[in-house]
Amino acid sequence: MVYKIYKINNIKEKKKIEQILNITEITWKNVNFGDIFISFDFTTTNGDLMPGDWIGLFAKTLAFTDDINFGEKIVFYGIINKKEPLKASKDNVKGLYKYSGYDFGYFLDKKTATIDVKNDNPVNAIKKLCTEINIEPGEILKEWENNKELLITKIYKKETASNILNHIYKLALKSGLKDEYYFNCLDGKLNLVKYEKNNDLKGYIANAFTMDSLKTIHSYTITQTLDEKDNTISNEINLNVIGDYNLKKGAIFDLKNEELNLDGEYLIETSDHTISGVKEQVTIKIRKIPKLEEHMDTTDTRFV
Repeated sequence: MVYKIYKINNIKEKKKIEQILNITEITWKNVNFGDIFISFDFTTTNGDLMPGDWIGLFAKTLAFTDDINFGEKIVFYGIINKKEPLKASKDNVKGLYKYSGYDFGYFLDKKTATIDVKNDNPVNAIKKLCTEINIEPGEILKEWENNKELLITKIYKKETASNILNHIYKLALKSGLKDEYYFNCLDGKLNLVKYEKNNDLKGYIANAFTMDSLKTIHSYTITQTLDEKDNTISNEINLNVIGDYNLKKGAIFDLKNEELNLDGEYLIETSDHTISGVKEQVTIKIRKIPKLEEHMDTTDTRFV
């Protein structure tokens, strides 16, 4: 897997201006489901970027057997909010600059809006909010867009956009939506997308050798906590693996690992990526999705 960072004209046009060269390390983090944004940082000898500049991280897969370039795929667009010059070292006479920032979702905690939703579909309510705060709507509850039974009513007055979005989602759940969606702004638009099954999670070494990421677990933590109220035990599972950008929040995969006593379907809740040298280290926090019992109703309640 080859990653490239480009300076972007602006978040609406998303036009590449120039490639940022001499990148030494890139990190980016998907946060919890209640949060919409990601954070990132990268280091480079390029000191020309400034806070307020937009960048795009792109991933490219190469097939070395026939030298076919499968093209670049956007991982995320983000805005730089901090520039930090690093001291020059003996091996790096030019010195480095560290840039940090977020994707557009960060601004949803800063922007306020007033909208009136009257017996309307949540898809339309979210698009109305997008117009109010001047953000482009992307994929939003795609399969529910024309559902006339999924209706909500609520007046929001000068509330933060993130609070409005999360409240609309909660109302939609009460109206019949299944809890299997999450917000993101990775592509520079506001999306409310469904969890996706992906059993083809790969790790790359030296951009040439691929392996099953779930077979590269080299450290882990499994914390068990007792809920005294319900008398149940919950597990917090963190795995450190070699992977790529597909190991991200919202991905579902099958995992059977006898050593860790893990067996079933698991959902990635957060992911923390470090791209350095010839490999990408990823720490993922996962939770098990309960299997449906044969005697249960056919309605899928795994995420409720």
